[in-house]
Amino acid sequence: MESAEIPAAAAGDVAMLCTGGQSAASRLDAPRTPADPRGKAARVLCTGGQSAASRLDAPRTPADPRGKAARVLFDEIDLPPGLVDVRERLGCSRPADLDVGFGKGLSLREWAAARTDGTLLGIEKRRGFALYAAARLDAPARARVRVLRGDFRALAPRLRPDGFFRACSINFPDPWWKRRHQKRQVICPAMVDEIARLLEPGGELLLQTDVVDRAERFRESFAASGLFDDAAGPTRYLPANPTGVRSDREVRCEREGLVVYRLVFRRLPVRPSEACRGA
Repeated sequence: MESAEIPAAAAGDVAMLCTGGQSAASRLDAPRTPADPRGKAARVLCTGGQSAASRLDAPRTPADPRGKAARVLFDEIDLPPGLVDVRERLGCSRPADLDVGFGKGLSLREWAAARTDGTLLGIEKRRGFALYAAARLDAPARARVRVLRGDFRALAPRLRPDGFFRACSINFPDPWWKRRHQKRQVICPAMVDEIARLLEPGGELLLQTDVVDRAERFRESFAASGLFDDAAGPTRYLPANPTGVRSDREVRCEREGLVVYRLVFRRLPVRPSEACRGA
């Protein structure tokens, strides 16, 4: 969703996260293995023969009463098929918030600094950003933030339980301009229904974009669903971020003087037909 390159200065953080505490330099100096005929170390650095998600365990923290590591980073390819209970598989607890497309992870860090309860589940499609964001979380944040690398469009229908999240943020989605790319768009009728299912009644969705045409399309999609109330009312767009939790792209837009169109939609009470469908 948000686009930016991972700063070179952070390469060491990512390498440390991938290699279980060893620096990139110490791993690159290791002898090449016969299993890598090209003499490259990147794959060994990132996986060590395992998936990246299986190696990304945070240091032990007293906040975990079981004395186990609070695992931070997960990957959709490591999840079992079928439905995914975010409590059992990802370690989420209520109250819980959802951050879709967090980019380099500023919103994850600001959420952890501003909120004193619950957990945040961040979902990011790009592996490099997911690694980078997880590496920059400090110890208190690692106890309450979970990072899931994957495509929200594929993951959303699998996430359970219904009505688990009190709030959701989607920052600057759908940077697709060509007609053949529109199938990649996150905001579509099917995803609006899934977001409604995941939010508790009264839960709020913050949607931000710097493209006015996108903002109008988003508004039409949520209005047509009948599942949300437009919390912005007659003002149409909010002048400031009501959550106080900023994304990387949001900060860049403000620095460059670009207009950010902010929409807030509030989940309406669950209708009987929805309750029957989710049973």
